[in-house]
Order: sequence, then structure tokens, then C-alpha cells
Amino acid sequence: MAVFLCAVLTLICFHSAKSTEIIQDLSSQSVKWTFESQNKTVSGEAIVPGGIFNDLQKEGVLGDELFYRFGDTENRWVSRDNWTFHTEFNTSEDILKSAKTNLVFDGINSVADVFFNGKKLCGCKNMFTRFVFPITDILKKDGSVNQLMVKFQSTIAYAAQQYNKTPTKPSCVPPYFHGECHVNMVRTMQASFGWDWGPALPSQGLWKTVYLEGVTSVAIQDVKCLISLEAKEEFWKVDVTAFLDVSERGPETVDVVVSLVAKDGKKVVSESNKVTIEGGDEPNVKTVLSVPIELVDMWWPNGMNKSQPLYEISIALKNADEILVEKKTRIGFRTIELIQVPVVREDPEKGLTFYFEVNGRPIFAKGSNYIPSHVLPEKGTDPKVAEHLLRSSAEAGFNMLRVWGGGVYETDFFYDLCDELGIMIWQDFMFANSLYPVDEEFLSEVTREVKGTVRRLQHHPSLALWAGNNEMEGAVQDSWWDSSENAKENYKKLFGHVIRDLVMEEDPLTPFVVSSPTNGLKTDEDGFLPEKITAWSGIYGDTHVYQYSSSVDLTNSSMYTIARFVSEYGYQSFPFLRTLQKVTEKEDLSNFDSAFLNTRQHQSGGTNRVFSQTATILMPHNQNSEYKKPEHFEKFVFLTQLSQAIGTGVEALKHRRLRNFFNPKTGIGRTMGSMYWQLNDIWAAPSWGGIDHEGTWKMLHYHMAHIFAPVAISVDHEKYADHLIIYAISDLLEDLHNVQLELNGYKWGQLEPVKTRVVKIETMQNLSAAAVLEGGVRNLLEMDPIKDTVITRDLFLTIQLKDEEGKDLTGPYFHPVYKLNEINFQTKPTLKIEKVVKSETAKEDYSSHYLAVFDIEITTDEPTPYVWLDAGDVRGRFSDNGFILAQSEKTIQFFALQDLDEKHLWDTLSIYSYFHAIQLD
Repeated sequence: MAVFLCAVLTLICFHSAKSTEIIQDLSSQSVKWTFESQNKTVSGEAIVPGGIFNDLQKEGVLGDELFYRFGDTENRWVSRDNWTFHTEFNTSEDILKSAKTNLVFDGINSVADVFFNGKKLCGCKNMFTRFVFPITDILKKDGSVNQLMVKFQSTIAYAAQQYNKTPTKPSCVPPYFHGECHVNMVRTMQASFGWDWGPALPSQGLWKTVYLEGVTSVAIQDVKCLISLEAKEEFWKVDVTAFLDVSERGPETVDVVVSLVAKDGKKVVSESNKVTIEGGDEPNVKTVLSVPIELVDMWWPNGMNKSQPLYEISIALKNADEILVEKKTRIGFRTIELIQVPVVREDPEKGLTFYFEVNGRPIFAKGSNYIPSHVLPEKGTDPKVAEHLLRSSAEAGFNMLRVWGGGVYETDFFYDLCDELGIMIWQDFMFANSLYPVDEEFLSEVTREVKGTVRRLQHHPSLALWAGNNEMEGAVQDSWWDSSENAKENYKKLFGHVIRDLVMEEDPLTPFVVSSPTNGLKTDEDGFLPEKITAWSGIYGDTHVYQYSSSVDLTNSSMYTIARFVSEYGYQSFPFLRTLQKVTEKEDLSNFDSAFLNTRQHQSGGTNRVFSQTATILMPHNQNSEYKKPEHFEKFVFLTQLSQAIGTGVEALKHRRLRNFFNPKTGIGRTMGSMYWQLNDIWAAPSWGGIDHEGTWKMLHYHMAHIFAPVAISVDHEKYADHLIIYAISDLLEDLHNVQLELNGYKWGQLEPVKTRVVKIETMQNLSAAAVLEGGVRNLLEMDPIKDTVITRDLFLTIQLKDEEGKDLTGPYFHPVYKLNEINFQTKPTLKIEKVVKSETAKEDYSSHYLAVFDIEITTDEPTPYVWLDAGDVRGRFSDNGFILAQSEKTIQFFALQDLDEKHLWDTLSIYSYFHAIQLD
């Protein structure tokens, strides 16, 4: 068995960079754009960057809420029309002085003919590609007006035409997606034709920037910087390649100056070399920068008590003392390897490891899957939305996000912020759940897309992995759509050869896997498609795991698959009632089986599955049917969010406690990654999302903030309900000493613990999960079999880790010995919000970007499970939510993302709990 250490010893540079090229902005802030439909009956002023739906909303043709009731289908006439965008402008004086001029589109969505001053520049058909057109010879230089016209074709219509030419399965998305057909035939957002969590609404428009680029001498188009660090070396070696656009006035040789500057503005190192410009289709220059290791600090993932230092690196091309062009960006220094080696050296049949090693230390990947923040790409580029989602991820302890392969390659801002926050990126290429054509025309689009994407993103220290596609390795192996050998060979050609070869050429140091899930190196050895072992294997690569049975007990961790790395898993819940109320009418929520709710549910049998899974663990058994009545719909919604949080949390904690587990007979164990599906919502509908599409944290996200904390507790009760194995988990780089494990046993209805036990853990090893206590509940609490008469069924535990000074290392982990709907609660607690006070002190390190912090004091007269605070439409989040309240009072902080005072927050706040949700009288 070959040893595979897929290493990125990296910093890699550029594209989101400052530049000295001459730019004439052609956005709608600088020039007037107009749009019109094919028959010219609908027209108006266009916003660029933007899209046709934005424009129609601005003109009042469409309402403010595109998805009101059945808007996803009612507004699809827009997607089926062909729209034309037009502008005219005078050439600027600076551009006129240039020796060469390019017209640049950073993003065209998706199929369009571009005409400049009457000349057709392209039949463009890839929304993921930057287009650069030389227009020097047709640019107006006499003071007359330039004409720029972009004629779009409906992506739906184009996809159908291509399918008729080259039929490639599947022909359509499943009918319950309420979507469109043949999305695999065009390079556009695959989810824009419908998915099991989102609507179909393909857009048209110039969704990224448009500008003229003047080249006086030479321009830098892209830059690659590959860094290697040899064990015996004392410096980082940075190999720099700058890809150029050279005008007729351009030099044959230049001085290449590469400089590195720290955050405080001090220059770290700088080197200059005279270099000859290499010719060919892509003129370029190469140089090397050496950085002594003692002059820079390493970049680390989030949650390890380490920092994420970033440095500005610049590349300047000079001729004598004149700077011809310069670009700058930020980079970070770190090593990353994807470790795939035999788990048992003498027995390769037991599988390979699959984990990331950063700066020589094994990292347990914790996070989620990031879907587009909006089905309309032009709305999905909002930096405020991306910032909220990414900061929410970091604040919940995530160290990795997977940018899912059915969406878009995200903005430069997105990846820059991931660098700052320490969130590693698992980057899919934008291919998902389909076969794809492999004709010359399609492959040429793929080549341009992959090359451009890798060059744009490869410099980010957050970039951890390239993955060829979503779920296609297993789909092709299992013949989801086509069992022919031709389908398999075409799959291997596209992903195992074309895409893989391009990535290896452009970025040979970053790990690459053909698919997700995949058997990783084993798949490569099998010729890029597994031969005998399933692609969903638990002993190779990563896997996706879903429980589609209806009445499963989500608290029973024994049903969850053990795998090396679980990159998708999760459960649906319903969005907040107020979120649904904003997009529909009251009558649509008065029937559990209404047309509106059925249309919003895009998973076959999804609502019944959510109901059954929720009922199994949370609904009182004699009241299940009551939750389908309209007067109890809000309680049903609450319980679905709770069951989602419980199920996903139990599964994630099983992953975490298995990092050091290994079964030598089966080869299972050594789980080193847990990324649940999915981080965010794209609209108001049942989904797997932990943050709703208005940005509000659902209970799932609050729970994962505890579960993905650097130090955590995991409880295994797979043997018996009242037999526990308690694990202490640490992702820190240093050992913890003299740790206290505190167990409190409570009886429902009483605030005083029945029993308290403190166990000393002399050493919690770094980067580990270890069982620290095992036994029956009563034995663990050291209960007297005669004196302690409380029955086990009436008990619940809180378990907490504290340091040697008594400071909390974890929050109290709530463990009911039996499912809550099996307990006969005798009373209902009195739960109150006592006061709200603006605070000058935040208890979290992440509070700096919030506008205000408030202390909220709450009280209860008996233990209350899953207390839920709600701030309505006030933007922000709580320091904790969905928690057990086992003491008479507790202070929770609210971090506001808007200006407000104490009265405003007080008037908006409400408090709820599991007890409220099961009281149906």
C-alpha cells in the first residue's frame, strides 16, 4: 500500500489584490445600464453588478418578496425569457493613453452573446469564468460613444437544447423539487434549477464587476505562490509565478520585486531579481522569495488557542526605477497534509486514515456545509450575509466549512474572512449529483473554469482541500442514472483526468480528492472509481450518512455510522413560525398538509419523517396527532428544531469521541472529521439548516457551539439507557492538568441535586478523546441503594469539566437518563425573564463586532429543559440558548447586531421551553 501524504506546505497568492493597472469602471454606479425582454414589452434601468430579478423588483414588475407563497414557480417566467442588457459610454482619458485595452467581465450568468461596438466578442456560457476581451482595435478613440450589449438566452432553454444534442443523464431533478431539467448541460449554479432544500429560479445578468482594463506596458492577470518547508530547512521557500498581459510597449525583461510586510507595517523580507518574460499563450515571470521561519508566525485553525497571523505580500514589476505594475494581497504560513496511510501497517485491508494535519499536528475537522446564501447569485454576493454566516461559524467552534459543489465559488471577501477566522475550506468544484458531458466544447469550458478558480483561490491559508464533485463517485458506482461502461469512463475522464490534472498542474501542493464522498487514495488506485469497496465506505476517505427511517430514536447513537470522516449528516426541521408568516397567508399554515407547506418541502416524505422522528423522542405519545392541528403548529415547529439539534448533536459527539477508537477486527474507527448538513438556509422552508435564511440561529447552531467547543464531553449510553461511558475531549495543543469532572444528579421537580460527585482527571491529553468514567447512573453518582430512593427514570444529569481553579472548561452537558417523552412530569415550572440590563462586559472573545451587549436574568422554580429565548426580529444572538436550567437563576447575554436600548429588547423578548411545547390544553 502506497503512503499518501497530500501536502500543502503553503502560502499561495493573489487575485483579490490591489493593483496599479488602469481601470475604467462600467458598473451602474458609473454608467447607465438598461434591460429589456426579448419582445421588448418589459424594460427598465439595470443594476450592474446584478441580475434580472433585482432589476424587475426595482422597477416594480415583481414584488419585494420573490418567494411569497408560490413565487418560486409563479416568477419563473422571468427565467424562461431572454433578456438583453445595454450601456453606452465614452472612453476615459487614462484608457486612451494605454497601449492595450481589455474589456473584463468577472462574471456572466450564464449564457450570453457579448457585442462591443457591433462586434461579437463571445458566445459565453459559463457563470464561473472571468472573461477578458482585447478591444483595442474597436474601442472608440474619437470621442464618440462605445456601445456594449449583452444578449442573454434563458438558461433553461439553453440546457434543453444542449441535452437534445448530447443527452446526458439525469434528464430532470426529482418532481418534488418543483424544479427544471438538464442543469448538468450548462455551467451554472446547479442548485438554481432546484434542490431538496431550495427553489428553482435561474437568473440572468452580469453578476460580478465589469470594467475596462488599460495596459500601458504590462499587467498582472494572476499570480501563484507555492511554498515549501523542508524539515531540515530554516526558511519558507516561496516559488512565485506571475501571469502577464504584455502590450506592444512591454519590456522583454523586468525586475521582479517580492516583499512581505507584517500587520504592523514592518517589512519582513524583500527580494529583487531581473527576470526574462517567458512567451507563449500565457506570458509569465518566475522568481523565488526566501522567508526565515523565525520572522513569521504560523497560521492555525480556529479553536486551538492559537492565532491566524496574516501578512501582506506584494509583487512589483519594475523597469529601472519605474514600477510598471504591482499587486498585493494577504497570505498566511502553515503546512497542511491530508494523511492517508494504512491504519494497520501489516494489514492494508483495514483501510486508510483520512485526516488533516496542520503544522504537523492532527486536526479533528469540525464544521458544516455552506450552501449559497441566495438562489440568485447576484444576491448571494452580499458581504454582510457572508460575514454573519462565517462569524457565526467561528463563534460556534467550527474550524472547517465545505463549500458545496452545487452552488458557486464564493467571493474573495468570503475566503479572506475565512483566513482571518481560522476556518479551513473544503472546496468542491461546482459539479453535483449528475453525469456531465465530455465533448470538446464542454471540456473547454471546464478547463477555463478550473484553471481560473484555482489561480484565484489557491493563495488562501484557509484552503485545505480541492474536491472534484458532490456525491458522484457513489452515484456512478451505484448506477443511479446510467449503468453503462461509457458513463463510468466519461466520469473518470472528467474528474479523474481533466479536472484532477488541471489542479495538479496549477496547484500541485493542495490535497485533491476526486469526489465527496470518496474512498480517497483507494479510489485513485482503482482508476478513479471504486472497484469492489463501496464509495460510502467507513474505512476509506469521507462519507455522507443520513437516517431516512421515520421512527428512529435520534438519541440512540448506536445507529450512527462509524467512519473515518463524515462530511455530511443531519436532520430536517421547520423554520421559525414568524419566518414562514412573512412569506405566506394565515390559511397556508392552518392545515398541516396545505399546498404551501407541501410545495416548500422538497424531500420526498420529508414532513412525515420530521414529524415521526420528533414524535419518537419528544412528543407525549398520547398527543401526537394534536401537533398537526393549526393551533399547535408553533409548538410543532419548536419541537422539530429541538429534535434536529438533539439528533445532529448526538451524532456529532459520537464522531468526536471516536478519534482515538479503533476496532482491529473490522478496521472501523479513527474518526477525524464531522461536518453536518447544512449551515444555512436559502429560503423559508423545511431544511437541514442551522441558521435560518434571515440569519437567526436555530437551536441546532446553539447546540453545536457546545459540541464543537475545543473542550467537550461526550456520553456513550449504547449498552443500556442507564449505563454511561463519559468521554473527555480536547482539541487543544497543550495538555490540561488537574481537571475536575463534576456530575450532578437531579430529580425532575427539584432544583437541589440529589447527588453531586467530583472526579479528578490528572491529565487530559491534547488532541484526544478518552473515556474517563463508566458505570450505571446510580453507581456513577455513588447513590446509596437503600437511602437514595429516587428511581432512575426520574433522574437527569449535568456533567461539566472545570480546570484546577474551578473555572468552566465546558458548559453543563445535559443528559436525561430516559427520553423526555417517557417521563411523567408532575408540574410545570414557572419560568420568567426578571430583568434586562445593558452590559459593559462581554463574556466572549467574539463580541467586538456586535453593537451592544445585554445581560438577561432568567429564573425558574424547578429544573427546566431546553429553555429558549427569542428576540423576535431583533438581529443578534444569545450567549446560549436551548439549554437546561437546573438552578434558580441564570444570566444570559444577548449580542445585538443593531442599535437598541434595554426597553426595546425587553419588549421583544420571550421565553419558552420544552414544557411549554408539551402543554396542549
